[in-house]
Amino acid sequence: MPAKWLFLLLIFLPIQDHDNGISFDHSFEHVVDQANTTTFAQAPLERVERDDEAWSAGVADGPDGLLLGNVKDVVSWRDSLFFVLDDVSQTVVVLDRAGDMVDEVGQRGRGPGEFTEPVAIAVDIEGVLSVADRDRRVQRFRHRPSGYEYDTSYTLHFTPTVACALGEQIVFGGLDSDRHTLHMYGPEGTHQYSFGHHFAAEHPIKAITFSEISSVVCSEALETVVASFHYVPFVLAYSINGEPLWQSTLETFRPIPTREATSPDGRPEFRLLKPEDGSHIGTRLLLIDDQFALFQVRRIDRARDARNYDTYVFDLETGSGAFQGQLSSRVMAFSNLHHLQYSASPFPRLTAYPLISD
Repeated sequence: MPAKWLFLLLIFLPIQDHDNGISFDHSFEHVVDQANTTTFAQAPLERVERDDEAWSAGVADGPDGLLLGNVKDVVSWRDSLFFVLDDVSQTVVVLDRAGDMVDEVGQRGRGPGEFTEPVAIAVDIEGVLSVADRDRRVQRFRHRPSGYEYDTSYTLHFTPTVACALGEQIVFGGLDSDRHTLHMYGPEGTHQYSFGHHFAAEHPIKAITFSEISSVVCSEALETVVASFHYVPFVLAYSINGEPLWQSTLETFRPIPTREATSPDGRPEFRLLKPEDGSHIGTRLLLIDDQFALFQVRRIDRARDARNYDTYVFDLETGSGAFQGQLSSRVMAFSNLHHLQYSASPFPRLTAYPLISD
């Protein structure tokens, strides 16, 4: 039995009310408390803190001498390939399960197959790679005998921030003019429908800021889309039809301080202030498998505590979850053989660690 299934020691968490401006049936709401560390087996963190790395990418003496600028996103596909979005070089590097670079997609530019500011990637069930630029353009690349080649492109009706694949469909995150946060697009770039609730606030800029999605994952087996946020402590799940399923709240999440004001000419003003020690920022939600997801929240610590990523695990079917501990780096992807961690210090690199099997 793979180690990832050791997460099945699961219980429901207590239900509480929270005035968060997002309307859900409270029978589906869960509160995740850091004091509750025993509802899941501790094997996940034992696994990701191991020292016996399998390979590293982003070091001069590593496979292919690959150097990374900044890893924006990683997608694991069929347990055989890792797609790595580097938003400094503005390319997508394709690594095999041994960490060897087998392809490099795109370059800086505005033409077909080129990127201006890539923000998210997704790989569908057929292996088609979609790359979303902040300028609302999405480009699709198909695998040919010579490698991935540009195929088609289309334009979104909003500015994307994140993406995930659900079969041949792609779900993009980003706030549109109708205040929806998630958007389903078909394989040929046709907008099918939008869903997801924005953060309800009287201040319009606050509503936009707090609706910013930090990550989205798609479980094809459960036909579920799950989203997390940068500045508010919620994890929300929807069916593939856009119906809300459950909401989980991180009880110990400490938001970044904000300031609301009105300008002399009557315009509303809102801004995030300098983060205080102990403030949290939601970073990455990723699939462990079709049943469970890992969510990491960065904790601001000016003392430079090395273990500054509070890490949680969620059951994607029920929304129940538990605090798993603190990690020193971001976990970027899981496969059936490895998980990948990303560290930017002393230089950007991805490190693969083997999974433990019973």
